[in-house]
Amino acid sequence: MNLTLKQKIGQMLIIRIFGKALTDDYKEIVKKYKIGGVILYSSNYDSYDEMLNLINEIKRYNKENNIPPMFVSIDEEGGRVNRFPKDIKSTPSAKKIKNNHEVVRKIGNNTSKLLFKSGINMNFAPVLDIQKFEDNHSIGNRCFGANKDEVIENALPMMKAIQKEKIISVIKHFPGHGLVKTDSHHFLPRVSKKLREIYDEDLLPFYKAIDEGADAVLLGHIILNKIDFFNPVSLSKKAIKRLLRCRYDGLIITDDIKMRSVRYRYGYKKALYKAINAGCDVILIGGSYSDVEYAINYVVKNAKPDTFECIEDSLVRISKIKEKYNINNDLVKGIDIKRYNKEIENILKRLKD
Repeated sequence: MNLTLKQKIGQMLIIRIFGKALTDDYKEIVKKYKIGGVILYSSNYDSYDEMLNLINEIKRYNKENNIPPMFVSIDEEGGRVNRFPKDIKSTPSAKKIKNNHEVVRKIGNNTSKLLFKSGINMNFAPVLDIQKFEDNHSIGNRCFGANKDEVIENALPMMKAIQKEKIISVIKHFPGHGLVKTDSHHFLPRVSKKLREIYDEDLLPFYKAIDEGADAVLLGHIILNKIDFFNPVSLSKKAIKRLLRCRYDGLIITDDIKMRSVRYRYGYKKALYKAINAGCDVILIGGSYSDVEYAINYVVKNAKPDTFECIEDSLVRISKIKEKYNINNDLVKGIDIKRYNKEIENILKRLKD
């Protein structure tokens, strides 16, 4: 498919859906810019049937309007990060299931089977951060362990269970949100640790996951003073090149640039521009559709030769992973959620035995 520069940038974006149906504004921006993906939240539906209908509506619209198949993504970690409708049985936090390897694997398998049969092809999970703060910290009990070995032992089987069921597993939040107490949703955390300390602890679970076949890495909005004093890793060419691209050629995704920490400091336009030029392949942008359009136009207006090169490289990586996971616009029938809920209940009984 021949794409304009604006549409190539659109292919690099994952946007959100406002409301429980596709609005005219959504349809217009997706069609105009060939948007590459969407992220779903529990506010988008009240029941599993509604979730399924929305996903099929997305696919149907894409097919009718010659829009390449999208990343249909979700944050389904379990625990407090649960994006499923209320009629689907929720699963516990990573902390509650860690060290019970059979439960970790079975939850990963069953949840991912549900995602796959429901038309969702990307899950922003598992968390590879190390828990160093209280459970209600922004990461807290979402972590699989309080040290690197525990995280590697528990989170990597979850990643593989997700991949086994044909779902793209996005490991997060590189270089490790356990490094900071500050919540990057609100303020940009700053890390002054020596790089050797970071390499020896927080980065190791990510590097191990990369060695074992990670397909996608999500970058946190965290500043590492020793590499780039001014920009978070998510927008830093220096950090991405030095810490990640030197050993990994898979998909790099930013955390949402709608987060106040980034939005207030850079604005959508500059944040998108910086992320693309830093070497990010996919940018989460949860702002309004007009914000998305303004940001795309800003990148086009300010693009330099390096920008074009970054865009083309990213499109190759996006194409490869969509081909690998057979991302398509085929409609889906879903699953029997009563049976699914029963299976989850049986798995959770193992935690109590």
